Amino acid sequence: MWIFALFFITIILFLLFSLISSQYPETNHRYKKQTNKEKGDEYEFYIGRLFKEHGYKVYYKGINEGYFDEGIDLICYKGIEVVLVQCKNWKKQADLNSVKKFVYNCREYEQKNYIKLKRKSIRKIFVISNPYKNKEIREYLKQINNEIEFFNIALQHYRKIY
Repeated sequence: MWIFALFFITIILFLLFSLISSQYPETNHRYKKQTNKEKGDEYEFYIGRLFKEHGYKVYYKGINEGYFDEGIDLICYKGIEVVLVQCKNWKKQADLNSVKKFVYNCREYEQKNYIKLKRKSIRKIFVISNPYKNKEIREYLKQINNEIEFFNIALQHYRKIY
């Protein structure tokens, strides 16, 4: 008789666990966590949307070209202004090497596309999703006469409406 009771309790616990797991995806073992690529793409799309809301046309270079994006995630156009954007959806603070690499990539892009860009006003923006400030980066930006702008913009999750 006690074997039957133990079997019955096991079945009830299994059913309860299944019910709870289906209501809370983070406890569901089948729930898929985002890869770094997916997190990056989501943040690039979010920042691109912010530019679109301000009247820019946005080319999602990072999403469309992947590894071959030349270190520039978004190119935003509005009138004679062109904005080159690097997006980082990181939990840790930005490091100086990432910012220096972006500056280098922008300079390379400008040289390579000189004819297309010669009558344009060019801005370069490095944007990161966390609130951390880095003194080393601020010092570097002063050294290069604020050639790039650095912003901390948190990713605001939104619900998709179907």
